[in-house]
Amino acid sequence: MGKKVIVTGATGRIGRALLAHSHSQLYEVHAIVRRKSDTVRTISGGVNITYHAVGDLAFCNTNALTPILQNADAVIHLAAMIAEDGPANESATVKMAENVAKVCAEASVPYIIHLSSISARLAQEGAANSRLYGQRKLEAEHAFNSQCADNSAVINLRPPAVYGEGMGGPLSAMISLVRMGIPLPFARAREQRDYISINNLVDLVWSIIKQQLSCNSNSGVKEYEPCDGLPLATNELTKLIANSLGRRAIQFPVPIALISSILKLLGKAELADGAFGYLKARGNFELKRDFGWAPIETMPESLEFLRSSTKLQ
Repeated sequence: MGKKVIVTGATGRIGRALLAHSHSQLYEVHAIVRRKSDTVRTISGGVNITYHAVGDLAFCNTNALTPILQNADAVIHLAAMIAEDGPANESATVKMAENVAKVCAEASVPYIIHLSSISARLAQEGAANSRLYGQRKLEAEHAFNSQCADNSAVINLRPPAVYGEGMGGPLSAMISLVRMGIPLPFARAREQRDYISINNLVDLVWSIIKQQLSCNSNSGVKEYEPCDGLPLATNELTKLIANSLGRRAIQFPVPIALISSILKLLGKAELADGAFGYLKARGNFELKRDFGWAPIETMPESLEFLRSSTKLQ
């Protein structure tokens, strides 16, 4: 039997891609899900995957997690809420992290990968464009760092926006608008931003697992900010998306200050930051050095999934 790897958030988009990856077959993978019916939604190409329905990770009895994490070699924590309001002590993202971290510490799990976000770094730095989501991700990191770092190697991955098959959010909405041929106000959106494809992110996670489980890593905390390695301005990204869809990108100039003010008044300041703001990841040098990892794809090749989806329209 291979090394025992636990995956939380297994029914999410990234979780499903992680389990469907061929590397999942190299390990004894245990996927933690909310309900037994969730196993049907979890796409898995592996034969060594066992599913455990434990209820909501934010409110479950941690005793239910103990036998699952017993003798685990690694935990990959993906579970989180995309959007939530309210104080930190009511945050499902933070509570899930605290519960999983508690059991990881009790079970002395040697390796932990926590999927955070580049937004956590913005919150940590007190950046003007930091958001509540980033603060919650930073607090989730703290849950693992404070409870597990003495005896475990904790890795917080802080990727930028993740794109790929099945994605949602503003980037997905932009793709839909380009597909419909609707003009977009991005002609002056020239600030570069980093992205990462879901294929690159999943390949990175399994690369870390492979390297970690083949050697004795020291306990402690490390943060990485993986990306495709090809930063793009939004007007450039729009053109690449249109080309992949077989469409023509229609963009017109709008004063950035004007549209940013309008979006802020509408409570959508994060949309302005995502379209017009500068955001660079720390990059992949440290990941290459520590795990021998480099992106397996970049744009426009990584947008190939759009061509497949277009054929289904």
